[in-house]
Amino acid sequence: MNDEQKISEDQTPDIAIYNTFGAEDKYVDKRYANIKSDVVEITHDKLENVLLKFYQNHLLRSAWFNPLSLVICIALTLTTADFKTYVLGIEGATWKAIFMLALTISSIWLCVSLVRLAIHWKETSLEFLINRIKNVKTGAQL
Repeated sequence: MNDEQKISEDQTPDIAIYNTFGAEDKYVDKRYANIKSDVVEITHDKLENVLLKFYQNHLLRSAWFNPLSLVICIALTLTTADFKTYVLGIEGATWKAIFMLALTISSIWLCVSLVRLAIHWKETSLEFLINRIKNVKTGAQL
């Protein structure tokens, strides 16, 4: 503590109040130090396994974007297109059936993605990752 003089301890022992003396801190009256923290020790391979599993679950948070985009685009196409002509050797009714099938498949894909996200929602949170690294068991991990 060269330029700092410890004045007092707060009610909690991990927070200290310092009076600062020095040119670089001429606008600072008090400095609060709250640096007491937990230390987590983990091996490299265990951390890699935890992060890989979390990353797979975390991808579920954005997995529904693609099927939703397809559902919107195909639905707009079905509502605005006129399938009357003969294009690329395929009749209009066949084109409409192809788009209806694509809409059905995309809708099923969207529903599956949303259900998987709902099931694994807690496993995609940062709190879950921290608890896995700390090896703390929570309700979602049991």
